[in-house]
Amino acid sequence: MSPTGVRLRGEQANTGQLAVTLASILGRAVIDQTNFAGTFDLDVEVSLDGLDALMDALGVRSPTTQSPDNTAPSIFTALPQQLGLKLTAGRGPVELLVIDHVERPSEN
Repeated sequence: MSPTGVRLRGEQANTGQLAVTLASILGRAVIDQTNFAGTFDLDVEVSLDGLDALMDALGVRSPTTQSPDNTAPSIFTALPQQLGLKLTAGRGPVELLVIDHVERPSEN
């Protein structure tokens, strides 16, 4: 990750791993709905231009800083063009951990 964007590189990656990586970049859950069971190599450099607008639309803030001289395509352009994948906002099942009580351990 850099101030101008992100480079996604991987060998023998699968779509589940890519979804986890995209979730960390976007700060949102990403659900793999491709039904693709194989592995692939990828080397994609993307800018995060347009990410702020998406985060605003979803009601969350992006922690990234945009660079005006970035020549890499946006993540929303690069994924369809280079990997044939599309990010679509929606609702779906996600795992959630709820901690409802915390206590200090007893001294034994």
